[in-house]
Amino acid sequence: MGLDHTLAMLSSGYGVAYLDIDYYPRKGTSTFHPIKDTYAYLTLVIRTITWFNPLKVFIPTALVIFLIGVGKFAFDNYEHFWRMTPATVMLFLVAVQIAMLGLLADLIVKRR
Repeated sequence: MGLDHTLAMLSSGYGVAYLDIDYYPRKGTSTFHPIKDTYAYLTLVIRTITWFNPLKVFIPTALVIFLIGVGKFAFDNYEHFWRMTPATVMLFLVAVQIAMLGLLADLIVKRR
């Protein structure tokens, strides 16, 4: 079972048992490339989580953007006294859109 299967099982709420296995020492050199392989690994993790439980990706992302918008709104109030700039409105709208996209993706996943 590869990493994608393990993440799929964990995301679906199944238990995963880890078994010790015997292995032989590596022959030759490593083919690991830190930048390329880390990007591929993170992409695989995000795709797998999005495939099985999209709210774990979209809701935290929306929450972070919303909190940035709250901080920007507080700064705008301090600087301009109750005047909301277009950038602040955009942050709030993007947060709502990402949250709605996550809910839509979750509905699609639950329908299968």
